[in-house]
Amino acid sequence: MYLRHFAQHRARRQYELRARRIDKLDLPFPVMTASIGAEVGFYWGTTLDGKAHHACEELFTLLEGQAETVLKTLLDDRDWALTPHWPLAPAPRSALAWWMAAQVLRTTRQRKRLAHLHPPAEADDALPEEIARFAANNPHLNYIVSNIAAMAAALYGRPWGLGFSDMCLLTSDVPVAIWNRPDEEDQLLALAHSDVMLPLDPHRLLFLPNPRQRTTTRASARITFCTSAVPLAWLS
Repeated sequence: MYLRHFAQHRARRQYELRARRIDKLDLPFPVMTASIGAEVGFYWGTTLDGKAHHACEELFTLLEGQAETVLKTLLDDRDWALTPHWPLAPAPRSALAWWMAAQVLRTTRQRKRLAHLHPPAEADDALPEEIARFAANNPHLNYIVSNIAAMAAALYGRPWGLGFSDMCLLTSDVPVAIWNRPDEEDQLLALAHSDVMLPLDPHRLLFLPNPRQRTTTRASARITFCTSAVPLAWLS
Protein backbone atom coordinates (compact mmCIF):
# COMPACT_ATOMS: atom_id res chain seq x y z
CA MET A 1 0.00 0.00 0.00
CA TYR A 2 2.84 2.39 0.83
CA LEU A 3 4.32 2.10 -2.66
CA ARG A 4 1.07 3.23 -4.27
CA HIS A 5 1.87 6.76 -3.13
CA PHE A 6 4.88 6.71 -5.48
CA ALA A 7 3.01 5.17 -8.41
CA GLN A 8 0.90 6.36 -11.31
CA HIS A 9 -2.71 5.19 -11.30
CA ARG A 10 -3.18 3.37 -14.61
CA ALA A 11 -6.54 1.66 -14.10
CA ARG A 12 -8.78 0.38 -11.33
CA ARG A 13 -6.44 -1.07 -8.70
CA GLN A 14 -3.54 -0.77 -11.15
CA TYR A 15 -0.59 1.34 -9.98
CA GLU A 16 2.65 1.54 -11.94
CA LEU A 17 6.11 2.39 -10.60
CA ARG A 18 9.40 3.14 -12.30
CA ALA A 19 11.92 0.95 -10.52
CA ARG A 20 15.66 0.34 -10.70
CA ARG A 21 17.75 -2.53 -9.43
CA ILE A 22 20.60 -1.47 -7.20
CA ASP A 23 23.14 -3.11 -9.52
CA LYS A 24 21.58 -1.60 -12.69
CA LEU A 25 20.67 1.96 -11.78
CA ASP A 26 20.89 3.10 -15.40
CA LEU A 27 18.13 0.69 -16.48
CA PRO A 28 14.72 1.77 -15.11
CA PHE A 29 11.78 -0.51 -15.76
CA PRO A 30 8.02 -0.34 -15.11
CA VAL A 31 6.46 -2.56 -12.47
CA MET A 32 2.99 -2.77 -10.97
CA THR A 33 2.78 -2.41 -7.20
CA ALA A 34 0.65 -5.56 -7.00
CA SER A 35 3.64 -7.50 -8.35
CA ILE A 36 5.90 -6.39 -5.50
CA GLY A 37 5.91 -8.38 -2.30
CA ALA A 38 8.03 -10.21 0.21
CA GLU A 39 9.41 -13.62 -0.62
CA VAL A 40 6.86 -16.26 0.34
CA GLY A 41 7.80 -17.64 3.74
CA PHE A 42 10.32 -14.88 4.53
CA TYR A 43 8.44 -13.97 7.72
CA TRP A 44 7.20 -17.44 8.60
CA GLY A 45 8.66 -19.12 11.65
CA THR A 46 8.19 -22.18 13.80
CA THR A 47 6.72 -22.72 17.24
CA LEU A 48 8.56 -24.51 20.04
CA ASP A 49 6.98 -27.77 18.96
CA GLY A 50 8.18 -27.34 15.37
CA LYS A 51 4.99 -26.15 13.68
CA ALA A 52 5.06 -23.41 11.06
CA HIS A 53 3.34 -20.11 11.91
CA HIS A 54 2.65 -16.80 10.14
CA ALA A 55 2.28 -14.63 13.24
CA CYS A 56 4.92 -12.06 12.27
CA GLU A 57 3.54 -11.72 8.75
CA GLU A 58 0.07 -11.20 10.20
CA LEU A 59 1.45 -8.51 12.51
CA PHE A 60 2.99 -6.67 9.56
CA THR A 61 -0.29 -6.84 7.65
CA LEU A 62 -2.13 -5.35 10.63
CA LEU A 63 0.41 -2.54 11.07
CA GLU A 64 0.38 -1.71 7.36
CA GLY A 65 -3.39 -1.42 7.31
CA GLN A 66 -3.37 0.94 10.28
CA ALA A 67 -0.53 3.01 8.82
CA GLU A 68 -2.23 3.32 5.44
CA THR A 69 -5.15 5.13 7.07
CA VAL A 70 -2.68 7.65 8.49
CA LEU A 71 -0.85 8.04 5.18
CA LYS A 72 -4.12 8.85 3.45
CA THR A 73 -4.73 11.58 6.02
CA LEU A 74 -1.29 13.04 5.35
CA LEU A 75 -1.31 12.75 1.57
CA ASP A 76 -4.84 12.77 0.17
CA ASP A 77 -6.07 16.23 1.13
CA ARG A 78 -7.63 17.80 -1.98
CA ASP A 79 -6.71 21.36 -1.03
CA TRP A 80 -3.32 21.21 0.65
CA ALA A 81 0.05 19.65 -0.19
CA LEU A 82 0.81 19.57 3.54
CA THR A 83 -2.19 18.39 5.52
CA PRO A 84 -3.87 20.78 7.96
CA HIS A 85 -4.33 17.75 10.25
CA TRP A 86 -0.97 18.37 11.89
CA PRO A 87 0.39 17.53 14.36
CA LEU A 88 -1.03 14.05 14.31
CA ALA A 89 -3.21 12.94 17.19
CA PRO A 90 -1.70 10.28 19.48
CA ALA A 91 -3.49 7.29 17.90
CA PRO A 92 -2.45 7.89 14.26
CA ARG A 93 1.02 8.97 15.38
CA SER A 94 1.36 5.69 17.28
CA ALA A 95 0.11 3.66 14.30
CA LEU A 96 2.69 5.25 12.01
CA ALA A 97 5.47 4.84 14.58
CA TRP A 98 4.76 1.10 14.88
CA TRP A 99 4.74 0.69 11.10
CA MET A 100 8.02 2.61 10.78
CA ALA A 101 9.61 0.43 13.45
CA ALA A 102 8.53 -2.65 11.51
CA GLN A 103 10.13 -1.25 8.35
CA VAL A 104 13.45 -0.78 10.14
CA LEU A 105 13.50 -4.26 11.66
CA ARG A 106 11.99 -6.47 8.97
CA THR A 107 14.53 -6.06 6.15
CA THR A 108 16.83 -8.52 4.43
CA ARG A 109 19.69 -6.25 5.48
CA GLN A 110 18.76 -6.75 9.14
CA ARG A 111 18.61 -10.51 8.68
CA LYS A 112 22.06 -10.56 7.08
CA ARG A 113 23.42 -8.28 9.80
CA LEU A 114 22.11 -10.60 12.52
CA ALA A 115 23.48 -13.67 10.75
CA HIS A 116 26.89 -12.00 10.57
CA LEU A 117 26.85 -11.12 14.27
CA HIS A 118 25.40 -14.46 15.38
CA PRO A 119 26.05 -17.22 12.83
CA PRO A 120 23.09 -19.61 12.71
CA ALA A 121 23.36 -23.03 14.30
CA GLU A 122 23.43 -26.10 12.12
CA ALA A 123 20.04 -27.17 10.83
CA ASP A 124 18.21 -29.88 12.71
CA ASP A 125 18.24 -32.92 10.42
CA ALA A 126 15.17 -34.28 12.19
CA LEU A 127 13.01 -31.45 10.81
CA PRO A 128 11.39 -31.70 7.37
CA GLU A 129 13.15 -29.47 4.85
CA GLU A 130 10.26 -27.01 4.60
CA ILE A 131 9.98 -26.63 8.38
CA ALA A 132 13.76 -26.28 8.72
CA ARG A 133 13.66 -23.40 6.23
CA PHE A 134 11.11 -21.58 8.38
CA ALA A 135 13.00 -22.40 11.58
CA ALA A 136 16.03 -20.62 10.13
CA ASN A 137 13.96 -17.41 10.18
CA ASN A 138 13.35 -17.60 13.93
CA PRO A 139 16.35 -15.51 15.09
CA HIS A 140 15.27 -12.61 12.89
CA LEU A 141 11.62 -12.94 13.91
CA ASN A 142 12.58 -13.07 17.59
CA TYR A 143 14.69 -9.95 17.08
CA ILE A 144 11.74 -8.14 15.51
CA VAL A 145 9.32 -9.10 18.28
CA SER A 146 11.85 -8.23 21.01
CA ASN A 147 12.58 -4.75 19.66
CA ILE A 148 9.55 -3.44 17.80
CA ALA A 149 7.70 -2.00 20.81
CA ALA A 150 10.76 -0.15 22.12
CA MET A 151 11.62 1.17 18.67
CA ALA A 152 8.04 2.32 18.07
CA ALA A 153 8.11 4.14 21.41
CA ALA A 154 11.41 5.80 20.52
CA LEU A 155 10.03 6.95 17.17
CA TYR A 156 6.80 8.15 18.75
CA GLY A 157 8.73 10.31 21.20
CA ARG A 158 10.88 12.03 18.59
CA PRO A 159 10.11 15.46 17.14
CA TRP A 160 8.26 14.94 13.85
CA GLY A 161 8.56 17.23 10.86
CA LEU A 162 6.31 17.05 7.80
CA GLY A 163 8.10 18.42 4.75
CA PHE A 164 7.80 19.13 1.04
CA SER A 165 10.75 18.86 -1.33
CA ASP A 166 11.13 20.20 -4.86
CA MET A 167 13.67 17.42 -5.37
CA CYS A 168 12.15 14.08 -6.37
CA LEU A 169 12.34 11.65 -3.46
CA LEU A 170 13.11 7.97 -3.90
CA THR A 171 12.07 4.99 -1.84
CA SER A 172 12.92 1.30 -1.68
CA ASP A 173 12.15 -1.88 0.20
CA VAL A 174 13.94 -0.15 3.11
CA PRO A 175 11.82 3.03 3.23
CA VAL A 176 12.82 4.28 6.70
CA ALA A 177 16.34 5.69 6.63
CA ILE A 178 18.41 5.86 9.82
CA TRP A 179 21.14 8.26 8.76
CA ASN A 180 24.77 7.24 9.25
CA ARG A 181 24.16 4.09 11.33
CA PRO A 182 22.22 1.55 9.24
CA ASP A 183 24.36 -1.39 10.42
CA GLU A 184 24.82 -0.45 14.07
CA GLU A 185 24.73 -3.58 16.25
CA ASP A 186 22.31 -1.85 18.62
CA GLN A 187 19.60 -0.50 16.33
CA LEU A 188 17.79 1.26 19.18
CA LEU A 189 21.00 3.11 20.00
CA ALA A 190 21.43 3.99 16.33
CA LEU A 191 17.92 5.39 16.29
CA ALA A 192 18.60 7.46 19.41
CA HIS A 193 21.68 9.09 17.87
CA SER A 194 20.60 9.57 14.26
CA ASP A 195 18.18 11.54 12.16
CA VAL A 196 15.40 9.46 10.63
CA MET A 197 13.62 10.12 7.34
CA LEU A 198 10.65 8.51 5.63
CA PRO A 199 9.69 9.58 2.09
CA LEU A 200 5.90 9.63 1.90
CA ASP A 201 5.57 10.20 -1.84
CA PRO A 202 7.82 11.70 -4.53
CA HIS A 203 7.78 15.14 -2.87
CA ARG A 204 6.65 14.79 0.75
CA LEU A 205 8.47 13.31 3.70
CA LEU A 206 8.60 12.80 7.42
CA PHE A 207 11.80 13.96 9.07
CA LEU A 208 12.54 12.98 12.68
CA PRO A 209 15.62 14.91 13.83
CA ASN A 210 18.05 13.58 16.36
CA PRO A 211 16.69 14.89 19.68
CA ARG A 212 20.21 15.17 21.10
CA GLN A 213 21.03 17.82 18.52
CA ARG A 214 17.79 19.76 18.85
CA THR A 215 18.18 22.39 21.55
CA THR A 216 15.33 24.75 20.66
CA THR A 217 11.66 24.36 19.83
CA ARG A 218 10.63 26.04 16.60
CA ALA A 219 7.34 26.28 14.78
CA SER A 220 9.04 25.79 11.41
CA ALA A 221 12.46 25.03 9.98
CA ARG A 222 14.32 24.22 6.80
CA ILE A 223 16.74 21.44 6.00
CA THR A 224 18.79 21.00 2.85
CA PHE A 225 19.29 17.83 0.80
CA CYS A 226 22.03 18.52 -1.75
CA THR A 227 20.67 21.65 -3.45
CA SER A 228 17.05 21.25 -2.45
CA ALA A 229 15.64 23.21 0.47
CA VAL A 230 12.85 21.42 2.32
CA PRO A 231 10.41 23.46 4.43
CA LEU A 232 9.17 21.56 7.46
CA ALA A 233 6.22 21.95 9.77
CA TRP A 234 7.56 20.92 13.17
CA LEU A 235 5.65 19.27 15.93
CA SER A 236 6.26 21.54 18.90
